[in-house]
Amino acid sequence: EAVEDLRGRYTYVINSMAEMDTISLEQRDHALEKLPHFPKIAVQSQYGGQRGHMLALVKREILDRGIASEEEIDGGGLRITTTFDKDVMRQVEEGVKEYRPAMVPYVNDAGKEVRPKDKDLHVAAATVDVKTGRLLGFYGGHDYLQSQINWASAGGMAGSTMKAATNVAAIREGFSLRDYFWGNSPIEVGGHEFNNQGFTDYGSVSMIGATENSVNTAYIDMVDSMDSGPQKVIKAAEDMGIPGNEPEDWGIPNKSIDFQENVGVTLGTAQVSPINMANAYATLANGGRRNPVHVVTKVVDRSGETLYEANHRGRQTIDEDIAADVSYSLQQVVTSGSGSQARTVIDGSLEVGREVPQVRQLDGEGLGARLESRGVRFEGVDRAADGERVLLGILLGVRECFGVATVGRGIDAARRRAREHARTHGAV
Repeated sequence: EAVEDLRGRYTYVINSMAEMDTISLEQRDHALEKLPHFPKIAVQSQYGGQRGHMLALVKREILDRGIASEEEIDGGGLRITTTFDKDVMRQVEEGVKEYRPAMVPYVNDAGKEVRPKDKDLHVAAATVDVKTGRLLGFYGGHDYLQSQINWASAGGMAGSTMKAATNVAAIREGFSLRDYFWGNSPIEVGGHEFNNQGFTDYGSVSMIGATENSVNTAYIDMVDSMDSGPQKVIKAAEDMGIPGNEPEDWGIPNKSIDFQENVGVTLGTAQVSPINMANAYATLANGGRRNPVHVVTKVVDRSGETLYEANHRGRQTIDEDIAADVSYSLQQVVTSGSGSQARTVIDGSLEVGREVPQVRQLDGEGLGARLESRGVRFEGVDRAADGERVLLGILLGVRECFGVATVGRGIDAARRRAREHARTHGAV
């Protein structure tokens, strides 16, 4: 239809030119034989690359907060200041692309070899300022013009990163870092069987040991040892900065999907966005003080009137000593546990972690991962020149995802608080 409309207009113009003697009849007949060749013009759009994902996040936040209407946003005239840092956006994208793991074949439960396609792996990352909750940078996946799904806000199963919330819940209930839980595989609770990675047996293992090696069965036992354990894990996750199933007035997005009140919640069966998970670990890095993650700092209309200015005040949602204890337990993952290969020093202080095989330093500025298996999830804090930032990346693969995390509270302070807490609770 568009071609026919173009042909009609083209014919009209050529005939008009002949009537005006601008061209000869012979030239007219030749021109009307077919439409001219139109060179392909490269697509140029304000929505190209990650820009579309950025604009979508900003628009959503302005609408959700009632700062301006959709008509006012699209009509122009608003001057909007965002939290995004151009250099951080570039660094996150470069890091993800450089360390994106190769998709390798695996054998499924039916014994058949599966060769996943590259499109089956969705990659996202997010960097949050610890002290303010500002989303400094993210990588949402495909070019916005190719796919409007922002995986940094859509996310996927949280996996072992949810174990930090279990530590928070358990310590709140009076358990210490040196209390022991059952680490053999399998463990059966409520008629359901749970296994460790590789079906490894760890025997009786402390909370620190369970964190070091991400012992699934010990965490199942930990949740089962608490009255209303699953609910308390979910509450701890919310206090860290992960919204539950019901919408909140904070979070990007403002709710998660499929938080289930059973012991398996500790293994990260809920769907959580990398942005919210990064902010959750930022809460630990901030001594238990949760800031709402956000992307808009100021909005001014065409007349110069300030319609909105961010003035987010953090809330102490987790006791500072508990945040320090959990940070200390997570540090052991990279100092002596399953994430020891991830150990690196960023400006002299790498702090806590979740496991991932074959992790290497990313240009001295953050954590990157090269995983020769099916997927990886990692998050962390680096101490950059401009202050602490939490980085979370997620590669949502076709099967299980693992991760690494680092958060900063100060190793010495965390150790001191951990010892004090352990002595208070009579731990061995």
